[in-house]
Amino acid sequence: MGWLLELDTQRVRDLALVGGDPPLIALHTAEETLLYYAIDSGALYGRETLPRFDPHDLLDGRRPAPFDALRAPNQAPLPRAQVGTATVLSSHDGRLHAIQRGEHTVALLIDGEHVDLLRDHAAGVLAMGLDRELGTVGVLTGDGALHVFQQHVPVGVYPLDLALHGCCPTISLPDGSGMLIVSDEGRTRIFDTAGRVLEQAICPAELCLAAVAPAGEWVVRYGGARGVVRVHDAHLTAVRQGAGDDLRAASRLVQLFETEDVSGENIDRLVVADDGTLAFVQGRSLCCAHLSSLPPLPLEQPLF
Repeated sequence: MGWLLELDTQRVRDLALVGGDPPLIALHTAEETLLYYAIDSGALYGRETLPRFDPHDLLDGRRPAPFDALRAPNQAPLPRAQVGTATVLSSHDGRLHAIQRGEHTVALLIDGEHVDLLRDHAAGVLAMGLDRELGTVGVLTGDGALHVFQQHVPVGVYPLDLALHGCCPTISLPDGSGMLIVSDEGRTRIFDTAGRVLEQAICPAELCLAAVAPAGEWVVRYGGARGVVRVHDAHLTAVRQGAGDDLRAASRLVQLFETEDVSGENIDRLVVADDGTLAFVQGRSLCCAHLSSLPPLPLEQPLF
């Protein structure tokens, strides 16, 4: 049984799942506030103002104290945070941070030591991912390339023939897997750190959002004119498909009053856990449900 609640904010900048005890959903509002909800119940667990950074001093070679403050109330590091114009990805132990500053620069902060991975990259940075266990960093750039770093050490740059028309590709690095999962228009691919394709799935709907579970157990895509939520397993086999309405219908209201009707509205943010828990923002509501609430797809059978 999932849950559903009405938000008191006009816009959500980001959504993240935070491990620890208890596991939490972190919601970053347009008002630069972080709201934390218990995954199992939807109860509000905490509220805090996001630390402020001076963008000119963000990577000055020292470990700014605000980075240490990027932790949830359960003391687990936030996996991702939007800090002004910067995106910060953090390792499980909070000692390593991958930072995308603006549209052209990616850097790493390891125990306070600052290393530029890409600086003033001409083609621009489209997306960035971090293996929170091993510290591997993957970066997609506007020239259709995948850049791989093992912490501060460059591993390789690989052309991917990214489909960039009408969508922004995403990249995720499951914990300790040595794999990079890239979703773009019409497909999702799994690469190893040498740029080789390990798995590929052709996806009929145009891409609006994609989410990957921390250990890579689930890959969820959302998009298309009808707002389809499509679920793939770790081998990119499509196993379930439905809509946000299916998930909302299987969820109970946390509050006493009814939420607004969001039928037909797009899902704006989407995250998934390894146990199949899915959280998303649609309109002014936050829904947390399980992938099993979506209708199953028939499995492909070999023909003899």
